[in-house]
Amino acid sequence: MGYVFFSKTSACYWLARGSYQAISVTQVGATLTIDKKLSCFFRDNLNLIDFLSDYLRHDMTQSPRFTEREERGLLNVLEMIKIYTKHTPAKIAYDVVGFGLPSSNQMVIITGNDGQRQETTVAEYMSTKWSITLKHPHVPTIQAKVGSGILRMQDVLKKPFKLILISSN
Repeated sequence: MGYVFFSKTSACYWLARGSYQAISVTQVGATLTIDKKLSCFFRDNLNLIDFLSDYLRHDMTQSPRFTEREERGLLNVLEMIKIYTKHTPAKIAYDVVGFGLPSSNQMVIITGNDGQRQETTVAEYMSTKWSITLKHPHVPTIQAKVGSGILRMQDVLKKPFKLILISSN
């Protein structure tokens, strides 16, 4: 068994949980073994905005923009990470496949009960239909997929809890 060099109170303890480390005595002396393979990392109560802020090293709620290069890096990192709902009876896992406009600018077409199609922003729709004010309407939305299918914004709007997750509220 390996020994984790970080204490449980250390800020880096969550990082150590994803790798194997060991010091052993061999014929040639002490050997430090660090397994560098990709391992699963788990952080409790970390929402997507906090993760993006940590990765980009700036507060996404204050400055929600990122460059194309940063976006490619984020998509590479997020390719290995599933986003889970916390507020539904059954957890739903999403894969992030891209980023969209902020919810205050992201336009969607909604078909009303009378069959009329109306164009509105995601933030306006959430406010009028569900009486939900998004905390960060200026933060980019994410394009997500469930299983093998891409999750379109029109499909998301049928169930508000999905949109709240996607808008990182």
